[in-house]
Amino acid sequence: MALETTQRSPSFLSTLLVTTGLSSLYYPVIRMQSLVQTQLAYTHINPELQLQGLAKNGCLAMKDSMKSLFRGVSFFASYQTLKTSVFWAYSKTFTSGNLFESNMTNYFHSAVATLLASGVAYPFELMQNRSASALNSANPNQVLNFKEMLGTYTHASNWTGYPLLYARYLILNTSLYLHFAGYNGFPLLMGLITIPMDVIRRNCIVKQWELGALPYKNGIESAKWLVQTHGYKSLYRGFILYPEIYLVYFVIGSNAPKGSRQHKEQH
Repeated sequence: MALETTQRSPSFLSTLLVTTGLSSLYYPVIRMQSLVQTQLAYTHINPELQLQGLAKNGCLAMKDSMKSLFRGVSFFASYQTLKTSVFWAYSKTFTSGNLFESNMTNYFHSAVATLLASGVAYPFELMQNRSASALNSANPNQVLNFKEMLGTYTHASNWTGYPLLYARYLILNTSLYLHFAGYNGFPLLMGLITIPMDVIRRNCIVKQWELGALPYKNGIESAKWLVQTHGYKSLYRGFILYPEIYLVYFVIGSNAPKGSRQHKEQH
């Protein structure tokens, strides 16, 4: 008789520490993403600024001190903490913590949990992007602090770009669901396809703070402006700064899941 084994799901505290801790250590890469991608808007606002590559942006970020590489990390950590907490609470309540079983119910709950978690925490994500891109701003010191942000938490402007963020999450989660359900979700391809959503979203955030200075009002207009002004390659500016796509999604996508559809058909 085979021995029965049980898998213990990680505790909330361990999940929170891993998510917030590791992502905060990874933050300088996020900072570089924001710098490289938001330069497209800021060079339009201030023609004296010139588009810089990754190496020069890194030098600029470290010009004052090494701690400038972590500018905005407090907002980022708060975003990760709140998002993880809401996601955990929802998943434990409705799905027993398992969001990627091969059925539509858990996929639906995964989508709803992501919607709620990222939505509740999004103002912190918006502030992180503002802080991280402040180096190239004409007014780099005009970054709201926690108190000022919380005072305007209910303003619609604090959700600028959120639909694009959620659409990106939904595409990535769908590719994972298809993979674990036994289909080819092309996780690496889906990861690469979603990068323009980040570029457009961050340039929309710049628009929110630099009122009247940019010739677009929403994501669609922003995408058109980026392509017309900087070409299609601008939608993938900073793509090399998404190692999680190449590492996580490539590893997942290159290994067939156990109990896949093809395996079931053979038996």
